[in-house]
Amino acid sequence: MATYALWSEVVAFCEGNQDVTLPGDSVAQERLLREAERAVDRSLGPWALLSTGLKIDPAALDLVQRPALSRATCAAAEHIAMLDPAFWVGDDDFLPNEVSILRRAPRVSPKMIEQLAGQGLIRRSGTVATSPSSIPVWTLGSSLSAPEASPPTPVAALGEVKHEPCGCGASAVPHGGLAPEEAA
Repeated sequence: MATYALWSEVVAFCEGNQDVTLPGDSVAQERLLREAERAVDRSLGPWALLSTGLKIDPAALDLVQRPALSRATCAAAEHIAMLDPAFWVGDDDFLPNEVSILRRAPRVSPKMIEQLAGQGLIRRSGTVATSPSSIPVWTLGSSLSAPEASPPTPVAALGEVKHEPCGCGASAVPHGGLAPEEAA
């Protein structure tokens, strides 16, 4: 049973959108709500799954986060209902040569992301090292293992780090496998 939003909330959310055809039977309504919950969960980032199979327990949220989660679920349900089922399985539309696609539909509802933004529910991880010890071993020089007795070298002190795995001698900046003079 869906927990992030009620069906009545989905109906109220989609009320002004004439492009949405919501299902009439309760089984299809529940299926749409469950798909919308999974879409929201995929957008939340690295949360641990609860025993319900979802990432969030709405009862544990504060008075601002709970309605934001509900609105995000409603937006995801609206988005799913608007798009043809063939879109979700990756089917291609074949168009005559004279027709060009102006814009493809996004796989994630922009309205859903707007509802979640700034609520403390989306967790993202960046690519910045949190500590010098988390620097990949291959950036520490020609050895493929970290130095034994010396502390980790801060990133700023590494300077021109050699990219050892391919042996091209390029710096640690990704270069697509080209020689340094070709990459420039």
